[in-house]
Amino acid sequence: MNSNEIRELELIEKIKLQDSEALKQLCNIYQPLIRSVSNNYFLRIYDYQDWQQEAMIVCYSCAQSFSRERGSFAGYFRRRLTNHIISLIRKHWSLKSKINNSAASWEYISEFGVGEIECGISELIVPLGDLYTEIVEKLSNLELAALMIVLGQADEERVIMNLNIDKKVMQRAKSRMMNKFRDVLFE
Repeated sequence: MNSNEIRELELIEKIKLQDSEALKQLCNIYQPLIRSVSNNYFLRIYDYQDWQQEAMIVCYSCAQSFSRERGSFAGYFRRRLTNHIISLIRKHWSLKSKINNSAASWEYISEFGVGEIECGISELIVPLGDLYTEIVEKLSNLELAALMIVLGQADEERVIMNLNIDKKVMQRAKSRMMNKFRDVLFE
């Protein structure tokens, strides 16, 4: 057993004792593997930090359940990380498929009307009152004004003039507001 393997086993034992610094060090050792595996897959909603977080979660889980009888930690971690990413992709496509299956074409709506559409239950159906309140509480006054504009309850030019702000400032406020909605709706 070489010094790298000994160091790796020491870190794994520390992780089993809830040492978060050891987890960070072990993840740093496996950054090339993490990048290699995550670069093979794409999810539109995941960025670099999301992949790093998922890898850290899997690394922690692997360290907790690893035993030398399983073979090398690298092989075990690679397999578990790959399987985890594939599960995330399946979950994403499953949700997307449910949404697509409940969609209706414009021709169908114009011929039969909206009342005739059979809608399946989607994971996106949530108690809107609670969620809306949760989102609105997170918005700044400027973002609330942006929400009113997006909902058609306020005139953008008038709001910009009354608040004495630039159009770009309002555009950024709209973007932040939409991101906060996405964060709460797709947690």
